[in-house]
Amino acid sequence: MLVVDEALYISRKYGVAYETTLEFLKSIVLPYTELLSVEEEDLKPAERYLLNYGLKPSDAIHLATIEKAGISNIVSEDQEFDKVKEVKRIWIPPDALSLKP
Repeated sequence: MLVVDEALYISRKYGVAYETTLEFLKSIVLPYTELLSVEEEDLKPAERYLLNYGLKPSDAIHLATIEKAGISNIVSEDQEFDKVKEVKRIWIPPDALSLKP
């Protein structure tokens, strides 16, 4: 659910209406993904990311959650993830995408 929160936050930053982002998430993203829960067991790895890399708490929780799931890539515009050796950040800036037919 943190990813849903981030997607909504970022969409607003780029001037995309919440309704558009929610529709995109519900129709394009969620049918092909699994929402992972954040649990008490995620605190220890989140603490490690928080203290070792100086990440924001939400970023540390993201990493702890994906670590639990065995995921090593994260799609994010946040360059802070680049300093974390355990994960590879993937991001294509919107201005690099050609949306013209």
